[in-house]
Amino acid sequence: VETTPRISVTSASIYARISQDSDRAEDSIDNQIAICKDYIHAGSEFAVGEVFTDLGFSGTNFERPGYTDLMSGILRGDVKCIVVKDLSRLGRTYIEVGELLFDTFVQHGVRFISVNDRYDSFADDAGRKKLLILFKNLVNHMYSRDLGKKNKSAHDAKKQRGEPAGLPPYGYLHNKTKMRLEICPA
Repeated sequence: VETTPRISVTSASIYARISQDSDRAEDSIDNQIAICKDYIHAGSEFAVGEVFTDLGFSGTNFERPGYTDLMSGILRGDVKCIVVKDLSRLGRTYIEVGELLFDTFVQHGVRFISVNDRYDSFADDAGRKKLLILFKNLVNHMYSRDLGKKNKSAHDAKKQRGEPAGLPPYGYLHNKTKMRLEICPA
């Protein structure tokens, strides 16, 4: 039976991320931060610490400035607790997120809390919830792969119809009525 060391946490860092393909209000950075702050304020064991954000970054990309700063804080020992709205905000790749949750965070004594998933890595029931978290992590991974395939398919269909797909090259504009690229007037 594994036991996670209990440490006194005085501040809880917040991590929020939103990708460029999501513009829903409930997923906004501000809303994610508010959910995390409400969770922190509802308890009495932490205060709000540093807030790390990444706006316009996919969960499959771990080259994110806010995430990099968060990991630097963990490696320095400055970050001992992370609160996120839900597991998918941390990332959407099964292997990387699993390694973070069950290797990196454990090795560095970092408490991880996912508010909407009702997961606290230091809670007494964390061991029982591990399978559920692994499953949610897998679902997040599959969602991002499926979304990528749908985007590629839509892009390919546009190209086959002769419509411009993607951003126009430098010096060109999309003419949406004629469905073609045109030279940008100087």
